[in-house]
Amino acid sequence: MLRRVILKTRQFKNVFLLLLAIVIVEIASTSIGFCAACVDGNVTNGTYSGFTSNTYDLSLTSNSNNLSNIRLKLWFNNNCGYSAVTFNSIPLDKPVSQCKFSLTKSDVFSNTNDKFTLSLDGEFSSQSDTVSGTFNYSDTGGCRESGRWIATNRNPSTPTPTPTPTPTPTPTPTPTPTPTPTPTPTHTLPPTPNCANSTITPTSKDFTSSGGNDSVSVTASTGCGWTATSNASWIMITSGTSGYGNGAVAYTVSANTSTSVRTGTMTIAGRTFSATQSASIQYTGIDKAIVVAGSGPNARPRLWEEISTNATHAYWALISQGFKKDTIYYLSYDTALDLDGNGKADDIAGKPTNSALKKALTEWAPGAKNVVVYIMGHGSKTFRMGETELLLASDLGQWLDTLQGKISGELTVVYEACESGSFIPYLKPASSKNRIVITSTSSGQLSYYLSSGVVSFSYPFWTAVYNGESLYDSYTTGKENVAANIDSEQWKQTPLIDDNGNGIGGETADGAVAKTYKIGLGIKHGANLPTIGAVSVSVNGGAFTIKAENVNADSMVYRVWAVIRRPDFTPDSASPNTPVTSMPTVELSTTTIAGTYEGTYSSFYVNGPYSIAVYVMDDKGALGIPKTTTVTKSGGISVPKPVIKANGTTGTLNIKTTDSLSISVALNTNDFAGQNSDWWLQLLTEYWAAYYDIIGGSWSWKPAKLDDIPVTYMGALFNFGQMELFRVQSMPAGTYSFSFQVDLTMDGKKDTQVYSDSVIVNVSQ
Repeated sequence: MLRRVILKTRQFKNVFLLLLAIVIVEIASTSIGFCAACVDGNVTNGTYSGFTSNTYDLSLTSNSNNLSNIRLKLWFNNNCGYSAVTFNSIPLDKPVSQCKFSLTKSDVFSNTNDKFTLSLDGEFSSQSDTVSGTFNYSDTGGCRESGRWIATNRNPSTPTPTPTPTPTPTPTPTPTPTPTPTPTPTHTLPPTPNCANSTITPTSKDFTSSGGNDSVSVTASTGCGWTATSNASWIMITSGTSGYGNGAVAYTVSANTSTSVRTGTMTIAGRTFSATQSASIQYTGIDKAIVVAGSGPNARPRLWEEISTNATHAYWALISQGFKKDTIYYLSYDTALDLDGNGKADDIAGKPTNSALKKALTEWAPGAKNVVVYIMGHGSKTFRMGETELLLASDLGQWLDTLQGKISGELTVVYEACESGSFIPYLKPASSKNRIVITSTSSGQLSYYLSSGVVSFSYPFWTAVYNGESLYDSYTTGKENVAANIDSEQWKQTPLIDDNGNGIGGETADGAVAKTYKIGLGIKHGANLPTIGAVSVSVNGGAFTIKAENVNADSMVYRVWAVIRRPDFTPDSASPNTPVTSMPTVELSTTTIAGTYEGTYSSFYVNGPYSIAVYVMDDKGALGIPKTTTVTKSGGISVPKPVIKANGTTGTLNIKTTDSLSISVALNTNDFAGQNSDWWLQLLTEYWAAYYDIIGGSWSWKPAKLDDIPVTYMGALFNFGQMELFRVQSMPAGTYSFSFQVDLTMDGKKDTQVYSDSVIVNVSQ
């Protein structure tokens, strides 16, 4: 009960500062008396002994056991400005010859160094349940206080009546007039100021391990008294331990010399303030790596095979350069992955979430020498961390800044996703900090993951790391691989590097730092990358044969294959944030000539250039630099060519929210006039998608799942020139991808070759 009393007491400190303070002492006893009180009706030597120890006593001394339920109230005149206490009940130590209770000194006055004496004098009358008196109080600061006290017998006991003999009648005396008794004065206690609506700002703050100073603002009603106490030894209040109405509490957080994060609180005006302090950094001199296989296996369009292939390839490249399992923080949805073959699912740190990545960057990695961060998955202007959770570039930049100040070496970030280059400005480091940022694309570009992710930027990049190449040479290897197959101006992929710290990738000055830095130990594993000597193509009607000669590997050639970009190629979704995962692929087989491989492509009928890239991989998973060639078809067929424009512009349009927007379309059927087909007119943003209903003449909104969007129109293809479809006077800020597509099989599904065109509209304030 005493604990509950003290807790309630702390909620009401200082309320007497406006009018009144009350201390209630309830003394219970099983003894029976007529009108019991201490000292047989007299209250004497009730003394607060002062703060000479951790407790103080109020003793009401009695010469008998006739104790009943007595309540004592102290009414201060409020000259000194100290707080008092309100108690609903106080348990007795011994309910016999002494009325006594004890309180800790911090429960009464905010200044615990004060010493004071409080004396009570008064008398109970056997005819009254209440007696009052005065007291004087002084503290070591020289302030004097006075007031009144009131003692009330809450439960006066009634004696058991004793039978008496029938009295003998006597003459009735002439009554003597009895004077009217003077009533005992009643003291009405003024109302307590309302502190229920008090607030503090802020309610929490984070501190570095070195600590610091700050303050908390208090907003309270006029006359509301409040106090401030620290509940942690490392948080010290320097001013504002008490106050009335609005005020402020200044405090200091001492340095944290431990290696653990700590949290402490202060109680201010009945509210809780929390301070969280980071651990002291213990520099280990070792390198650490964080690998994030994001987006998840159910994200649409599906990309999990490509993501997991590259993330695991990165893991083994790091292992080859001296990293160990406990220095790689691998986040993946495949939590049961057993990479080291020990029969335990202990290689994955957890599923990829924003909170998990933040913890890895700000809590797990600090103290390392060099840190490498690799992130891969679905991206746009944000990164799809999970199937629904998005990672903002600004948040990643903030976490990297936190980590940068807690490592002694280089911080390297490799980010593989569509539009990954859009993150570079947000990942700019503070001045004089060493940070290398590499992205698989420029802003607004697609990422390509062909052949289960092997034909991508990441796979050859990590292969080069595995072989001990410098960071710049590894970046160049990845860049050359995507350039070999993606040479279309419209659908090109341009990886970027920023190592001069200005937040701009791909400058002439970038690369100088990366040329001198290697991830991990930089071990040369002896084996060279597999190579292809020459590639040629021979045409035979509607087919052509691809020949790769002088194919070599230090160990064994595992696979030789060709990826073909047709002249009618467009990404399936015509969206800037959907990766390309499919192009025609031809496996090349060994021939009777050593080191020579051949394969045939049989769909050589569409007019235009066919770009061919031939790849080789050895039995250790190392990917060689591809060889490329081009063959052009003439006398074949010409495919439909849809066109979509925004304000008369193709490609990309940048406008303001106050600008109007016009979308127009055109179609040249070429050799497919009258072909029954599916027509698709789509609008895709980062968060939702829509399709145009040609019958209703309006947009219908859908969740951002392209495979769920209904077809716009089903019917024969016909030629028409540029035709405005709709116009709007303004658009909200954001990025909008409009696409016009036709599919030559009329079944409401995109299940054959899709011919499309798209335009990107960037709307800014």
